[in-house]
Amino acid sequence: MTIVKKSKKITKTEIKDSFEVPPDPEKVLEVDIVGCAEGMLQNQLRQEIKKVLQEGAAAGATETKIQKTEKARANWEGSGHFAKDGTRGHPTEAFLSAMQTAVTMVSLSGGKKTTNKGMVFRCISPLPGTFSKDGLPLTLFTDNPKVNCHAKAEPAEHWANNRKLGIPVPVYRTHILGGWKMTVKISYDSTVFRPQDVLMLMQKAGTNVGIGSWRKEKGGVFGRFRVVGARAVG
Repeated sequence: MTIVKKSKKITKTEIKDSFEVPPDPEKVLEVDIVGCAEGMLQNQLRQEIKKVLQEGAAAGATETKIQKTEKARANWEGSGHFAKDGTRGHPTEAFLSAMQTAVTMVSLSGGKKTTNKGMVFRCISPLPGTFSKDGLPLTLFTDNPKVNCHAKAEPAEHWANNRKLGIPVPVYRTHILGGWKMTVKISYDSTVFRPQDVLMLMQKAGTNVGIGSWRKEKGGVFGRFRVVGARAVG
C-alpha cells in the first residue's frame, strides 16, 4: 500500500521578501573651538542700515559725518546674532561653508586630496544649538554669554558706499573679541568620512578660511579659530 502525502498549498500572503536593514551611517562629533586673538566680525546688519546702503538716506535728510557715525554707533549692539532668549550665537551654516572651502586643502583618509565640495555639502551637517527669532540656525558661544552678552563684544566701524549713489555710509558690526569659545556639533556620513577627516576639515577651516565678515578667506584678519578638543556623541 502506497501512502501519498498531500502537498501544502502556499498562499501569496505567506511569501515574503527577506532583507536586512543596513546600519545607520550617521555619526556625530562635538568639536570644541577657540577664536584666535584677532577675534571675529559678525555680518548681521540692522534693516535700517541695509536700507540706507541699498537705497540711500530718506528724502530731505541732511546729516553730517559725525551725526551719521553717532547714529550708527548708538545701535551697534543690534548687529549681532541672537537666540530667542537673548543669548549670542553665530550662524551654523558658516561652518559648513568653511569646511567646503577647506576640503580642497587637506588629504582625507584615502590619502588623496579632492576638489569635490559637493561631497561635504551632502555628507556633513553642522547641527544648530538653537534658532534666532527669525529662524536662523545658530551655534552658541559657550563662555556664558547670557550673563553679559556684550562682555566680549565691541563696535567695529567701517565706511561702505551706497550702491545707487556712491555715498559713504558708516557701518558698525559687532567685533567678538579673541578667545571666544564654541562647541560645534557635526553630523557626518561615516561611510564617506572618518572622524579624523571631519577634524582636519574643521582645523583647516579655522586656520585658512574663518567665519564672519572680513574673514581670512576674504583677505581679512578676522574669524580664525583653533580646534582644541572633540568627542563622539552618536
